[in-house]
Amino acid sequence: RQSSMSRHRSLQASMEWSYRLLSEPVRQCFKRLSVFRGSFTADAVAHVVNDETALDYLAQLCDTSLLRPQMSDRAIRFQMLDMLRIFGGEQLQPEERDETERLHARYFRKIAEEARSHWNQPDESERLDELSLDMENFRAAMAWALSNNDTEATEIAYQITSALVRVWRIRGLHKEGAAYLTRLLVRPVTEEEAPLALQATALNAAGILTMTMGEHEQASEWYRRCLVLLRQLRNKKSIAGLLNNIGSLEAERGNWSEAIKFCEESLTLYREMGDTGRIGAVLSNLGVVALRSGDIT
Repeated sequence: RQSSMSRHRSLQASMEWSYRLLSEPVRQCFKRLSVFRGSFTADAVAHVVNDETALDYLAQLCDTSLLRPQMSDRAIRFQMLDMLRIFGGEQLQPEERDETERLHARYFRKIAEEARSHWNQPDESERLDELSLDMENFRAAMAWALSNNDTEATEIAYQITSALVRVWRIRGLHKEGAAYLTRLLVRPVTEEEAPLALQATALNAAGILTMTMGEHEQASEWYRRCLVLLRQLRNKKSIAGLLNNIGSLEAERGNWSEAIKFCEESLTLYREMGDTGRIGAVLSNLGVVALRSGDIT
């Protein structure tokens, strides 16, 4: 035990010595980097450290072994050892920490939302791989957003969770995604913090994840809350998609007549909109329901 304590004191002294050798601007950069988790890109540093010359400091931090570069097929990423990250975090004043964590959450909100336009596109797999590299940072951003009650933090929490639902589904992280969404959706929220459309998106995402996990009662609650909001918004396309989801859920529960009712309502709306692709998807669902229920006349 004494030897362990001696090593700890020696490491602490070494970190303090290396830190004191840095110029003040590089120290500022180093301690702000402590809000990152896992690895991160130079672009993330430029946004989160909030200093136009921050990128110039990365080489200095790598030269002093306070930061480690990681080469990948896509871009150079950087990582800080946990003990250095903890030390750096200890140098942040409370107001500095809040400001930097807020900038970190804003940046990863932007990254998550930008990825949405790539879903169902040829480069979807590549974008999923990129997001997977930042999962630790998304978790840190969500932890910050859920621990704060101000309007921006709540909005960021809704936006990140809604944007990441596809990542959670495809990467098998249903339980993690559902846990974040549940923590978010049980909290009272105003339209200023999260517009109805954003609340509806989060509710639908929660329904999808919990249905996939086999938690049908909870999925039904999320879906029906979502339907109330979408009917208020009169968003026909979103209502049609949700009704098809509810139809699929009722089929999973063996409620064939309910499944048919919701799918047929969805089908009617898609036909009114002339959405042939979605019409085909709903007809396929109705065929599955007929097959599974034994009604193949």
